[in-house]
Amino acid sequence: MSDAAEGPQFDAIQNSTQRLGVLDRLVAAQARTGERRVRVLEVGSYEGGSALVLSRAVAEHFPDGGSILCVDPWVAYLPEEQFSASDVGCRMLAAYRAGDVFQRFKRNIQFADPRAPITYIQGYFADVAWKLQDRYPFDLIYIDGDHRYATVREDIAAARTLLAPGGVLCGDDLEVQYNPANEKAIQKTVAQTVVDLI
Repeated sequence: MSDAAEGPQFDAIQNSTQRLGVLDRLVAAQARTGERRVRVLEVGSYEGGSALVLSRAVAEHFPDGGSILCVDPWVAYLPEEQFSASDVGCRMLAAYRAGDVFQRFKRNIQFADPRAPITYIQGYFADVAWKLQDRYPFDLIYIDGDHRYATVREDIAAARTLLAPGGVLCGDDLEVQYNPANEKAIQKTVAQTVVDLI
């Protein structure tokens, strides 16, 4: 790995500029509440790219800054055949196997804005959420971990217990895409999920 002065390094870029821009706008929207400081929880961080965007956004939009806490097990979360379905997936799997992902994450978060430092807990969110009660509440919780339906439901349920009143709970990526062929089934499932979570 080259000199840390060069800046963050990413092997398998997953986030589009559009997605990262949305994170900045979410933080900016929270700043309009008048709070001077914000606490952000990110579930699923990979190499730290979105965490760095969150850090920069918090430092820019909040007068007193804030903090970003990342929770991730930093292990391959899908079966090998699913990773092997794309070039990016193959690179991700190789990086997980080599232990490079977690090392890159730890190196990259050193470039966080000092007004919004990034800390982390290594583990599955559903397993460690109870440990975060002393850090409750979080003003923004961003779920971007294991994208399978059952796990996302668990993550949402755990996150709800940590969300501040008026806070934002959001996420990224889908196990399947929304299209006209499954629109009614998805709407029914979403409606039932909302009922189950309330």
